[in-house]
Amino acid sequence: MPRRLAIIVLLSLPLPVVAAVVDVRERVTVAEGSLVRLKDVASISDAEPIKAAALGEITLAPAPAAGRSQRLGFEDLRQRLQVHGVNLAEIELRGQSNVTVTTASKPPPPPPRPVAVPPKREVERPAPPQPAPRVPTRQEVEQANKRIETALLRVFRLTDEPSAPLSVRCNCDLSDVPLILTASTDQIRFAESQLPVGAEQTVTAHWKNAAGDLQTVLVPVSVEVLPRRLAVRRAVPGGVPLQPDDLEWVSARLTPDAVTQLAEVVGKEATRSLREGTLLDKSMLAPVQLIRSNDIVTVQVLRPGIAVRRMFKATSSGALHDTVSLVAVDDPRLKIQAVVTGYHEATMPDPAASANASRGGPP
Repeated sequence: MPRRLAIIVLLSLPLPVVAAVVDVRERVTVAEGSLVRLKDVASISDAEPIKAAALGEITLAPAPAAGRSQRLGFEDLRQRLQVHGVNLAEIELRGQSNVTVTTASKPPPPPPRPVAVPPKREVERPAPPQPAPRVPTRQEVEQANKRIETALLRVFRLTDEPSAPLSVRCNCDLSDVPLILTASTDQIRFAESQLPVGAEQTVTAHWKNAAGDLQTVLVPVSVEVLPRRLAVRRAVPGGVPLQPDDLEWVSARLTPDAVTQLAEVVGKEATRSLREGTLLDKSMLAPVQLIRSNDIVTVQVLRPGIAVRRMFKATSSGALHDTVSLVAVDDPRLKIQAVVTGYHEATMPDPAASANASRGGPP
């Protein structure tokens, strides 16, 4: 019984804490400008390597100036350890009670090694790149083409009819535009003796510059006689029938819808307002509306041997020979279809077939 009691008492006693042993050295040397850490001044041993490594990284003080020394005692070490939250009861300081920390002086730099300088060689430098030629603007291209076109009309008699309108189109090369712009229209001459109309060809234009040097360029050109088409002589409001006095013949290029015959305008009205000088297109014309919606129309109903006239109100619009819808003025129930024969006039040739009237009988 006494032996069992003694074992119980021993087991109930607290186990001793294993302390980290810090063995302080007598003298150490550190690098200039560095920080003095615990592992620099002492050897640290602990049952737990991680704990020993963490203790070794604790900073004690900055390194003294080069060539000087600093003493750190046990009390200095304890204060720094306590500042970093270390339980001093778990640290055992051994060795020297003071450690002298000295900063090593930087050795003088070695003398520079002589460097053999190779003889200078002339390096052949590539020629600077030539600037890209300036691309002429659209306006400059148009001016150059216009000068050649004007010179062509001046130099050549391009048709047997002096009054015949001509269209001359040039297509100067972009690289020739700056050169052409240095010449006036009166200076430009051509190597060709004649210029056929209607053929695409290349002409040789030449002139002398201010220094008397001959300048030559090749220019593709095309010459054609312009056809005639109808245009508006004076402004015409929309919905107004066109009269011969409203029109004139002009020379211009044709479009698919161009009006080239006067017969195409007869009996037509403008679909919109037309300004003076407007080139007529078929889309601008429409048959004159002799009957418009809500107009009062005289309808002639043809019967064998007789013709009956009756007043109707139009519910649709129509030009000559168009079929329009109408309703009787005196009987809105009566609705018919009639053919436009004139201004506010229509004919119903077969009332039995067309509308025998909504109420069941002819009008």
